[in-house]
Amino acid sequence: EISACLVGSEMCIRDRLRFSAKTSEKPFFYLNLCASHPVVNPLFNITARELFVLLKMTFELQSSSEGLGYYKDVERELAQTLSAYADSDDNPSLPGLLHFANTLRDTISKDALGLFIKLKEIAALPCVATLDGKCITEVIQKGGCVVIEGNTEDESILLVMKLLLHRVAQLTTSRADCSRKVCIALDEVKYTITTSVINYMGNIRSFGGCFHAVSYTHLTLPTIYSV
Repeated sequence: EISACLVGSEMCIRDRLRFSAKTSEKPFFYLNLCASHPVVNPLFNITARELFVLLKMTFELQSSSEGLGYYKDVERELAQTLSAYADSDDNPSLPGLLHFANTLRDTISKDALGLFIKLKEIAALPCVATLDGKCITEVIQKGGCVVIEGNTEDESILLVMKLLLHRVAQLTTSRADCSRKVCIALDEVKYTITTSVINYMGNIRSFGGCFHAVSYTHLTLPTIYSV
């Protein structure tokens, strides 16, 4: 039993995997982040600690031997403050996180406004205006396929793509039962690869997961499952 999560932007991939999932009798979910309607809640069932880590990874606020620099340090501090939101809402979401941030607006340092503005932009996207995000959790836990399609020319959508990629990896490594293999396949990898993804690549194998950048000319669920 294997779960597959594809992060990319090619429409032909979606159709091939949909057909392959149907013939394999596996559930299939297509998440179009460019849609003008609600699609997925990336923060579904997230904890405060997970939210802090997710914000650090998405916005590249991890510590390094060279240090972050003053502005990144201030943004990291804001990310930690915002992570408390997950404990204050029964079903956290990006719009809810933005509302929480707005209540703190007067206390947010002007040097951290860069993070606040990015959060405001992604929370305003129609695709995240929902509380429902269980499809990703269910596929990771029970098997199936999720195709996440975005737009590499839209910076806000690209950020949501990265956020979802990190959330999928996060859910994979936090499972109590890691016997199910989870394959995260990346299309247009140059747009989604970050230092944190590289770090995950080594760590995730211990939790029954793997990252794979593949050629999608003949991609099907069985080919994903075989990596």
